[in-house]
Amino acid sequence: MGEADAQPSAEKGDQASSRYTRVAIALHWTIAALIAFNLLFGFGDISVFPAPARRVIIELHSSVGMTVLVLTGFRILWRLTHAPPPPRPAFAPWERSLARTTQFFLYFLMVALPLTGWAIVSANPPRGSAGFETGPPAAESGAAGNRPTRPLPRDRPAVELWWVADLPLIGALQRIGGTEGGVAPQEQLHDELIVWHCIAAYLMLLLLALHLGGAAKHHFIGRDRHLARIGVGTGRRHESFRAFRDGSALRRALVSSGIPRL
Repeated sequence: MGEADAQPSAEKGDQASSRYTRVAIALHWTIAALIAFNLLFGFGDISVFPAPARRVIIELHSSVGMTVLVLTGFRILWRLTHAPPPPRPAFAPWERSLARTTQFFLYFLMVALPLTGWAIVSANPPRGSAGFETGPPAAESGAAGNRPTRPLPRDRPAVELWWVADLPLIGALQRIGGTEGGVAPQEQLHDELIVWHCIAAYLMLLLLALHLGGAAKHHFIGRDRHLARIGVGTGRRHESFRAFRDGSALRRALVSSGIPRL
């Protein structure tokens, strides 16, 4: 095997070893699309829609969130059993630390956001209980505009996941409002969970901006084929640009043509 044949073969091996597995890539983009969808509707004002449409949006939001939770669990399991590609040698130590920290908190929020949303839906009195019949406490005069509003009324039917099965509720949170005396504490907990859910969503936006900015910087400015690791293109165009820039492509062409070196 000649030098001209060995070089492309080595490059293909390096490129394959620097990419995530197909399963990891599929999970990455599926979860990313679902998170983007939920953030879009989560920050939107659904009160402008009629009640039937609001219910569809909320059930879709809940279904997407629980799907993200399941896929994230599978993604964590896959990552623990399949080593990711090593970081680029050109990365500075602080860049590696920042990337690891950002990735850790992204995983944390991919779990925390669905869990807090699940808790919000669960923080309602059980149907048929004394607390359910009592209903939510009346807001103090002048304070109603400062309190989070319930996405669905207490007498709503169960939230359905993808309109196939009811979302199982967290019993410990639901039982808090089972008595008349537990309605007010449960209402307060419900409102606090909404606040934490919103904070987590804003943090997710911040981390996504940091994650996307770093990836774009390395791929387009550093030209290190960073996005090719996660399935965006093969990276050949950037490799060709770098090869012609440092003259390696010309040297390989001369060797393969048999032209003697000067």
